[in-house]
Amino acid sequence: MQFSLITFCAALLLSIIHLNAARFRSVPLFPYRVWVSLAAGVSVSYVFLQLLPKLAQSDAVLTANGGSAEVAKYQAFLIALVGLVAFYGIEKVLSKAAREFNPEKLIAIFWARVGLFACYNIPIGYLLQYQLVYNGLRGLALYVVAIALHLIVIDSALLRGHNGREAKMARVLLAVGLCFGWASSAFNVLSEAMLAAVLALLAGAMILVVLKEELPNQNESHFPSFALGAFSYALLLIGL
Repeated sequence: MQFSLITFCAALLLSIIHLNAARFRSVPLFPYRVWVSLAAGVSVSYVFLQLLPKLAQSDAVLTANGGSAEVAKYQAFLIALVGLVAFYGIEKVLSKAAREFNPEKLIAIFWARVGLFACYNIPIGYLLQYQLVYNGLRGLALYVVAIALHLIVIDSALLRGHNGREAKMARVLLAVGLCFGWASSAFNVLSEAMLAAVLALLAGAMILVVLKEELPNQNESHFPSFALGAFSYALLLIGL
């Protein structure tokens, strides 16, 4: 993989969305719960129709690179499971600490969560080049749409109750994580097996994030929007 103006523009676009996520959430014609439910539907559709099939492909790549025959055929799924459990474990520890309501500790926990999601953004940025190389311009565009909505809702979940300079700095760090991932793909090419492992790890973490952060509760949900997002994005993936 090498520098691509197309993926640079995609990374720049996602960074701009990150930095201005609060504005994107405040669309006058659409209530917040409609936005959240629509984004959740798109993300769930992306997980089931893109990430899970890609896990099977990654599993085949990792199996071909050796290891115990019995373990090798499950490698990608095991890596995805590690990603899910690790992300959940870290979030659980941070949430437990936050319940102590120590103001100083709450600020530290907030920045720890921001750092966690900045790291989460690194493989998202890295895979922009992967999408273009292996899935073409259409695949990249569909990936950007799904990730853009995903990032807007994550911004809401992560920065709820935070504003001003604190929120701006957090968004900058999140955007830096994404750009760092893109830059890494331009200057540090991973082997096919390592790329499959990165994809599997991201898949596990993303499945958890989608289920935990993007499926809103009953008071914030709007099922028609959720269904519209899920099935319209599914039609785009299958039909285009």
